[in-house]
Amino acid sequence: MRSQTITIMTGILIAAFQATAQEVVPHNFAVWPGVELFLPFREDSRWGLFAEGYVKRVHFLKDPQGLFWRLGGSYYLKNGNRISGGLAWQYNYPYDAAALPYPWTDWRIWQQYMIRHVSPKNKEHAWVYRIRLEERWFGRKNDPTDEGYDYYKFETTLRLMLRSQWYIKPRVGVAVYDEVHLRVYSEERDEKIFDQNRIYAGLIYALDRDRYWRIETGYMFHSMWNAPESEPGRERINHTWRITLTGDVPLRKKLSTVRR
Repeated sequence: MRSQTITIMTGILIAAFQATAQEVVPHNFAVWPGVELFLPFREDSRWGLFAEGYVKRVHFLKDPQGLFWRLGGSYYLKNGNRISGGLAWQYNYPYDAAALPYPWTDWRIWQQYMIRHVSPKNKEHAWVYRIRLEERWFGRKNDPTDEGYDYYKFETTLRLMLRSQWYIKPRVGVAVYDEVHLRVYSEERDEKIFDQNRIYAGLIYALDRDRYWRIETGYMFHSMWNAPESEPGRERINHTWRITLTGDVPLRKKLSTVRR
């Protein structure tokens, strides 16, 4: 386990330093406090709700970067995997030289499939694979001084995430993941397929013995290539500190004793 941890952490650091050393691009220091909730209707229910929200700040909390929420429903398969879908919304602020010169909204319809695999040798270690598809509409203006949007630009994004997490103590764990964002369709043909990459490493602290409520905090190296909120061809790197309250809590009945 120690060798695996060292290998993963080394890979994250190498990727971060390589991306930073390529060429001079805008670098931002951001903080994303938020919440992520998985809410089965009952303790033994196959159906449930999903809610996620973040307040994104930049320049060491000085300026707004964005507001985000995601709502939807989930279906829990017998093997523990989840199928989810719903709506999402993000409000983006201009915060660096690569940003559009006006705030704009991002509406999404999303679908995802999440696979959770617990290691047979160590029940405290789990892999999470997530495949998410988002149909997105970006508010655009021909004149930045206009009050409304002149049109909505449409894109489809495929997001692939691989996450590894393991508990080193009953209430303390470690999590690392990498998530790539790919444009599988864009109305602007000159945009790159590779949109974003998010490399993350953090700590998990369970607030209760059964790990229904957890606080997770860590660093995310967020690199963007010709991103939808950027001017054509511009790039940026966001050094982001994430703080997330996560809950897996049934809406009805007594909580089970199965650990997450």
